[in-house]
Amino acid sequence: MEEAKQTPSAGQLPVNGSGQVRHLFWRSEGRKDGQSVATSKDSCSIDDLLSGTLGRLRRVLAEGTGMAGAAMVLCALLAASAAGSQVPALPGSGARRAVLGLGEIFTIFFIMLGPIKIIPVFVNMTANASERLRRQLAWRGFLLSCIALVVASVLGQVMLVKWKISLAALIMALGVVLFLVALRIVLSVYEKEKSAAAPPPSPSLEMAASPLTFPTIVTPYGTAALIVLLAATTDIGRQVSIFGLVLGVMIINLLTMLYAHQILRWIGKTALQILGAVLGILQVALSIQIIFLALSRIGVIAPGSFP
Repeated sequence: MEEAKQTPSAGQLPVNGSGQVRHLFWRSEGRKDGQSVATSKDSCSIDDLLSGTLGRLRRVLAEGTGMAGAAMVLCALLAASAAGSQVPALPGSGARRAVLGLGEIFTIFFIMLGPIKIIPVFVNMTANASERLRRQLAWRGFLLSCIALVVASVLGQVMLVKWKISLAALIMALGVVLFLVALRIVLSVYEKEKSAAAPPPSPSLEMAASPLTFPTIVTPYGTAALIVLLAATTDIGRQVSIFGLVLGVMIINLLTMLYAHQILRWIGKTALQILGAVLGILQVALSIQIIFLALSRIGVIAPGSFP
């Protein structure tokens, strides 16, 4: 009987309820016939951690303690996310090695959560805003996006287990949603322009939550990609690296919002439309690849039948 080269650590998130091995971005290198269960007697309930942290967030927002308080809540949410993975592992989890590199993961986040789609929205919504209000909107959108992605990643991993959602189903949902959104972007260039353009909205800080954070920065498919990538790894170090990549993309988004008007004047509206069209095509192709990957996970197509 071949022994696994590495046993799962205590930071392992369980696979789905049917016992399927979560290896979207990992390949098995060894397996033990017996059960592999990680100890978690010292770990507390993720529901308690999350509810307590969200309570702190509500107090921060109610008391108006500003960016420092929001940053502290963000750090607490990151800790809750790491603790959320300390639950027992189900049978069948062997040692796995990464298939996607961090550079490829960064590209995925840049396409799904990146700044290209933000520039036209931010410029339009702040056309009549002062420089001070623009900066406030950019910083608030940045903080809300970071907090929202951490909360979504924690809740997503918990729901995968509690609702017994297979990783293949989540991957398929990610591919379908991304395909529909990307196809709409590509086809929008063929739609007839409206006879009268809508006037820019009256700027206010309320716009930081919607439409800036949701759904412009934090997209549904970008959130799903983050959940899938975190659920596919059992290495705490790699999870921290994934969060670091997300933070890097959010910082790029922040810089883009702070200088959105200057960027648009420098590259021009036509160049931005071309970039948007290229991004749309890449998203369509990526969504089809993701759907193929989900079909291979459930055995509909052979894993080696597509590159």
